[in-house]
Amino acid sequence: MKKEIEKNEVAKIEKKEIEKYSTNEVLNHISEIQELMKKAMHEGEHYGIIPGCGSKLVLLKAGAEKLAFMFRFATKFEITKTDLPSGHREYEIKTTLIHIPTDSVIAEGLGSCSSMESKFRYRFVDTAIKPTKDEALKLKLDNKGKWSKRGQDWIWQSKVTNENIPDCFNTVLKMAKKRSFVDAVITATSCSDIFTQDIEEDLQQENDDENLHLSASAPSANIDRDYSAEISNISSLDGLKDYYNNLSEQEKLNLMPALKFRKKELTK
Repeated sequence: MKKEIEKNEVAKIEKKEIEKYSTNEVLNHISEIQELMKKAMHEGEHYGIIPGCGSKLVLLKAGAEKLAFMFRFATKFEITKTDLPSGHREYEIKTTLIHIPTDSVIAEGLGSCSSMESKFRYRFVDTAIKPTKDEALKLKLDNKGKWSKRGQDWIWQSKVTNENIPDCFNTVLKMAKKRSFVDAVITATSCSDIFTQDIEEDLQQENDDENLHLSASAPSANIDRDYSAEISNISSLDGLKDYYNNLSEQEKLNLMPALKFRKKELTK
């Protein structure tokens, strides 16, 4: 009898799933996501905004995990590995989200990552080169190097081919998995009107890129300015906001890691 009752309850749930939702149910669903954002999610950790890329919030991996937990989704991953020329590799992953109470497939997400992507294919090495401002600007526009701060000194870093590609295969796999998972969660929760994903890893590198320094590279047009000291001297969140608003778009992009780090220090 007990098994029969349980079976009937599951059947009711499955029937409900194929029926259309009322307007109030859709609004309640949106409200639940917004309530989770308000009480359990934090900007810069679970979601964020990319400077210069509009006001759309980007869903980060940690935020997707919160949503999956709230809606009781289990995950299943299918991984396809492709070996590419010159020792490179690509991973394609399909993430399937399964509703735990009903064992129903809710959504699928796709993601891929390759060691041919610029962040893995190349690396930056310190040099003794001291280009002029004009030379540095040309090299930077040609994507051949950047300035990086070392103590009180600016060091020019040249962009070279990464000769240890296998070292990044695990990171490539994790990146593909993350992209696939976030895609699946956005689809399952119908929250693409709130979140986007496409530029998510530009905001959250998870320390995967060894060349991302908290003291960000200076814009080549103003290499004499000590951005690191300026940011360290900011003593309030309002001051940090004012500083950010007075930066150029390129400076905002270059300094974002250092600004995020300072924000975390100020909110401790």
